[in-house]
Amino acid sequence: MVAALALVPLVEVAWADGALAPEERESVLRASEDQGIRPGTRAHDLLASWLEHRPSQELFAAWEAYIEAVLEPLAEEERDRLCRDLVGRAREVARAAGHRGGPGSISAEEERALERLEAALRNALGR
Repeated sequence: MVAALALVPLVEVAWADGALAPEERESVLRASEDQGIRPGTRAHDLLASWLEHRPSQELFAAWEAYIEAVLEPLAEEERDRLCRDLVGRAREVARAAGHRGGPGSISAEEERALERLEAALRNALGR
């Protein structure tokens, strides 16, 4: 279940424009496989439900508390790497469907979601 919680920012970015494109769904599911979340597990089922029905904003707020606790005991280099990886994966999700700007473009709503993610990470890092 904790592994699914780690992917909340990707779900947030995928839903940022109000709809979840099939390419965004696949991008989130690929990321979940990289995290070791396999079909048939409770974590996968939970993630699938978030991809089926947009979760409430309270989920992202819970994630903010989670990431602060995860980052706290890590060395600075590990925290920075984790944050870079997370933002990079979120950007991949945002680029997955493309938008009016063409393949690989990011919508204004997705960009705002990415900025919110980066702000949450800066806050968790105390920066």
